[in-house]
Amino acid sequence: MGGSSFLGPPGGRVWLLGLLLLLGLSEGVAAAGRVSAIEGRCFAYLEGSPMRSLREGDEVVQGTRLVTGRDASLTLTFSDESELSLGARSSMTLDRYHFPAPGAGDDDDENDAAEEPGFGASLLQGVVRVVTGLIAKRRPASVSFGARVATIGIRGTHFTAEVSGDSATIILLAQAVAGAANAIQVSNQYGSVDIDEPGFGTEIPDANSPPSPPRLMQTSRDMQRILRSVNTTRRVRIPRSPR
Repeated sequence: MGGSSFLGPPGGRVWLLGLLLLLGLSEGVAAAGRVSAIEGRCFAYLEGSPMRSLREGDEVVQGTRLVTGRDASLTLTFSDESELSLGARSSMTLDRYHFPAPGAGDDDDENDAAEEPGFGASLLQGVVRVVTGLIAKRRPASVSFGARVATIGIRGTHFTAEVSGDSATIILLAQAVAGAANAIQVSNQYGSVDIDEPGFGTEIPDANSPPSPPRLMQTSRDMQRILRSVNTTRRVRIPRSPR
């Protein structure tokens, strides 16, 4: 189909608008993150739109559910310099992301000005590695991640989490930026633990248990694989398991 027939007639313009809506890139919908690295088949789903395959450079918006296939991995980067990497057979939703563009001020619309910066995501299944950015540095209370049976509050930070059914394992990793704050709080309705030593983590065995006391952890094979295989410009330090 030629460029003139695609953009020219009214039917073509309607088709293009529909495509932009499906991609979550319609006017007024700000991108939450951009695919910076991808391996294998990865998908994005936004309620009301069909699932679409992702490619490097694609943008995703708030409310998107991300799904990775077998032997696949996906890295998203955000405007506040946060980085989120998913391993194979993982599923995560981007619940909230708002970070005003540099120079934003009185000229922005009222809704944008009233909304506080914040970042929230929920891991439904699989493995994720998170390196938080400027939102966490400036407003740590406005950043939280869900791991199905627990919530991860942050101060810093750099962590990895694995969710399998109704169980979860969360491990604090060595901070990617020297000297930056690095700690997490893992909590659910049954209890809460603070973790501030890299390599230490907690486990939640089921939906009716509190997080276990922090201990030096042995990362699972899936965690080892994602931390080593996902393409990233950051150097990742994986804690050694106790002998």
